[in-house]
Amino acid sequence: MHFPGTNAKRLRVAGIALFALSFIPGWGAFLHTPALALGSLEDAAKFRIWNGAPVALALAFGWLDNFTVFFRLPRLASWLAILAPWFLFAALILLNYHPGIESRCPDFWVATYWPFYPWALGIGLIHGSRLLEPTPTELPRNAWAGF
Repeated sequence: MHFPGTNAKRLRVAGIALFALSFIPGWGAFLHTPALALGSLEDAAKFRIWNGAPVALALAFGWLDNFTVFFRLPRLASWLAILAPWFLFAALILLNYHPGIESRCPDFWVATYWPFYPWALGIGLIHGSRLLEPTPTELPRNAWAGF
């Protein structure tokens, strides 16, 4: 059995495994999130429930973050991709309430959704591993890498 050689590659393999495993129980959440984000934006506009707008944006960015794992991003975008799940986590805890309905705020229900953690950690490890590697512009130029 061959194991990846560098620490960055090992982190990426662990991140891919965690990310992929989180979809086994979390597939329904992945499919439902775009409708939930659009519904929150619609509620914000129609019923003037403005706390739903940041939640909708956090849901949208968190959902789109799933697709960033397939690309090497610039450094700042990588950091944003690492932090996006945690912004979503904070928005769901602190901002996901309906005015006029008696509910706990903060509401920690999202903390009990355990597929979130391997998903967020997987995304973080994938992008973090890429941050540990030199960018293509930092690699020495030779005949094999192009001039």
